[in-house]
Amino acid sequence: MKIALNIKELLEEGKINQAEYDKLFSLSKNQTGSLALNLLIGFGIIMVCIGVITLTHSAFTALIMGLLTFLIGLFIQFKGTKEWSVLSSCCLISGVLIFTAGINLWAFWVYDSDFLGLANPLDRLYAQILTTVILMVASAFLMSNILATLSILSIAQLVGAGTSYFTGSYAIWVSSPVVTIVIFSVLAFLLYYLSRSILSRYENILITGSRTSVLVANIGFWVGSIWGGGEELEVSPELISIAWALALIGFAVWGWRANRRWVVTVSSIFGAIHFYTQWFTILDMEPASVVVGGVIAIGIGIGIKRLDSTMKAK
Repeated sequence: MKIALNIKELLEEGKINQAEYDKLFSLSKNQTGSLALNLLIGFGIIMVCIGVITLTHSAFTALIMGLLTFLIGLFIQFKGTKEWSVLSSCCLISGVLIFTAGINLWAFWVYDSDFLGLANPLDRLYAQILTTVILMVASAFLMSNILATLSILSIAQLVGAGTSYFTGSYAIWVSSPVVTIVIFSVLAFLLYYLSRSILSRYENILITGSRTSVLVANIGFWVGSIWGGGEELEVSPELISIAWALALIGFAVWGWRANRRWVVTVSSIFGAIHFYTQWFTILDMEPASVVVGGVIAIGIGIGIKRLDSTMKAK
């Protein structure tokens, strides 16, 4: 268990003496130096892997380097001391990510190459499914919140959601908002239920997956409130907007009663996003609407702060 303490403040308040302060300070310096060394070596290993992959331009090399990095992490975990645990985690997680990147590179490069062009375009889908499965299994095996988050985002990619970057701009797309909303709302509830019952051992990663699912579902609501339900389902943006508002209110009320600060905070943030999206969609980006919107933003911020303080007190 890790506990964060301000030992200087404790010394000034007389809760610890100078000898205790010096001892705790020396221990913290040792831990900081060990952490820095772990991170330095870990980043060095990652850079070597990326450099080799870049030089060879080979998906097969990415698979090999990912596997080797993962095995190095396993070796350090079982043979090394506790002070090398950060390096072990860095190698294990990086190995999984490099290996899954190799799988996707193989599927895309082989299909796009002229001399090896495959007739079956489903290879990309198979690569994405395999990537999702590997991330899910690895997150449970390594108890990694990062991999749990990426596994949920990988599922989102399978149902037609994703992000892109081009010329200093970022984009989010959701091709089937209603499908995304339903799948990730159910997934969020299921993961939360499992974290509170039969799989409590994996509570942290399940909660992380549930929260990530909540975020993806809200992004689905956001896109749907502007463009509708997508080509497959003819659902109007107005209907999705109303459903989103009701869902946020219900989610926030549940979070308040269950004393879940994260739930209340997320509901408030997406509630503000929902409000501004509809506000500027209807009123356009006029100076008066911007001023009024800014005043409302200040009021929402003050309200969230007071609500958060109240929940802290509870």
